[in-house]
Amino acid sequence: MNIIQKEGDSLESLFNNTKQLIKVFLENRKSIADIEGSKFESIVFDFLKEAAKDTSFEGTIELIAGQKFPDIVINNQIGLEVKTTRSKSWKTTGNSVFEGTRVDGIDDLYLICAKLTKPYDILIKPYEDCLTEIVVTHSPRYLIDMEIEPKDSIFKKMDISYDDLRKSENPIRPIIDYYKSKLKDGQSLWWIDEDNTDKRTITDSNLILQVWNTLESKQQEYFCALGFLFFPELISNSKNKKYSRFSLWLATSQNIICNNVRDLFTAGGTGNIAELGNKSLFSKNKFPRILINLFQNLETIKDEIENLTFEDFSLHWKDYKKTDSPKEYWISEIKRHIDSDNSYSITVKQNIVKQIRRRLNIT
Repeated sequence: MNIIQKEGDSLESLFNNTKQLIKVFLENRKSIADIEGSKFESIVFDFLKEAAKDTSFEGTIELIAGQKFPDIVINNQIGLEVKTTRSKSWKTTGNSVFEGTRVDGIDDLYLICAKLTKPYDILIKPYEDCLTEIVVTHSPRYLIDMEIEPKDSIFKKMDISYDDLRKSENPIRPIIDYYKSKLKDGQSLWWIDEDNTDKRTITDSNLILQVWNTLESKQQEYFCALGFLFFPELISNSKNKKYSRFSLWLATSQNIICNNVRDLFTAGGTGNIAELGNKSLFSKNKFPRILINLFQNLETIKDEIENLTFEDFSLHWKDYKKTDSPKEYWISEIKRHIDSDNSYSITVKQNIVKQIRRRLNIT
């Protein structure tokens, strides 16, 4: 940092003096109802300049105009982002993860937050040390908590530094991977990164919801095929739990509300599957409707599995690796669920997997 400091002159003392000036200012005002946003940024800027008088920082403080990040720059190298909260806690919503408006040349970044409820208080900390989680408004944003310890920051949780994350080509990928690793049964990520917006097949906007019954039949068939592909547990012999991830995916990724997900796969009773011949443990050589639907969707599954990317599959397949063949991974999951179903004989299980491999051109 190219600042020649005078005796007793430091960034810490600049910040401490600024905090004290702002606190006195707030305490002496009859009302602070009008202190919000850009107005408070100007207040911080004015008191920073006052605190900087007769120090090495004098004349180096700049208020950044417009929607830029951070709000104030000191000596062209130090950034100060300004936030306020009117709650009793020190939590508030921070800036976008993308930081597309970040000012160039900032080496050190700090966050000043004012609690605008009595007793008034001001805290200033390194920016990355008070970002605790990531939340989504119109885009992913940091959640600020000025009271956390540095070890509890979102970056420590994700095991990546703030600088490495913000400088990465796709900062959303580590975030998705982290929150995906925390998912419990029945949970799903409701927000998908911007790179995946072209995967929405119904509308271009995630503001529009549709009810399943309003979709055309071809659209319904397509989503059922993707259901089998992304969520192979659909063919397991468990109860309603097996439909949870598919139902969440429809709602959170495709904006489709379906109140009877189970019926999409099971309605219609048993039937024949030509590829499986006449041997089965089901009465009158009939197979369950969900297995019939799987075979009816194998052509679409084959097309999709050959065209989708690693990122598409990794969102849904927990242990899937880049070195894995998507076909082999999917068929291994199908086989695992078929093998666990005691309704089928060993011979029938083997034949089911054999015929699926044949349809997918897996040798």
